[in-house]
Amino acid sequence: MRDKAGNISDTYEKIVVTDDIGEVSYLLDKEDWATEKVLTINYPSDIYNGYTYEYSLDLGETWLTYDMPLEIKDNNTTVIARVVDGDNIKVASSFTITKIDPVIPTISLDGLPSVISKDKEYDLPSSYTDGISGSVRTCKVPDRDNNYTNSSELPTGKYTLTCTITTGAGLSASVSKDISVSNATIKGDSVLSIIQDNN
Repeated sequence: MRDKAGNISDTYEKIVVTDDIGEVSYLLDKEDWATEKVLTINYPSDIYNGYTYEYSLDLGETWLTYDMPLEIKDNNTTVIARVVDGDNIKVASSFTITKIDPVIPTISLDGLPSVISKDKEYDLPSSYTDGISGSVRTCKVPDRDNNYTNSSELPTGKYTLTCTITTGAGLSASVSKDISVSNATIKGDSVLSIIQDNN
């Protein structure tokens, strides 16, 4: 290469100025509540092959090379993605994944006696636990569509009561109990026998 003074050199320096290379975008496989989610990071395409695509799950403490979608199992996980050219960060952004609830619910009828009079009231179910996504509880008996929330609402007879809990993330649990329900009035807290109303 010949400069303006006529000197010849066999080396030269080329400075490339990169304008906007595009933005990082994110795609989740699920938007609603779930037990886990898969996050795909879309880095700018058609850019210099020497760039490195990286991500961090610990707010930038450590960086990993992105090569496949990420399985996210913790609620409120923040992912930082960046495009790096040597020591230079070309573009970076962050994305927070919410609505993840891996908690397995529980449900119980332990507080419900197997012999019940309709003048005694017990909550249905007796107790339950769920996660941050909340839950829907149902208590049903055979051949009826009703959802029972109190023992006083139950029909008389002998049958199996089944209660089910389902979280917003889709996890569920069930419990069943064989019970006998009568219209007879019970005095006191314990009963040895009860007259079955078959009508």
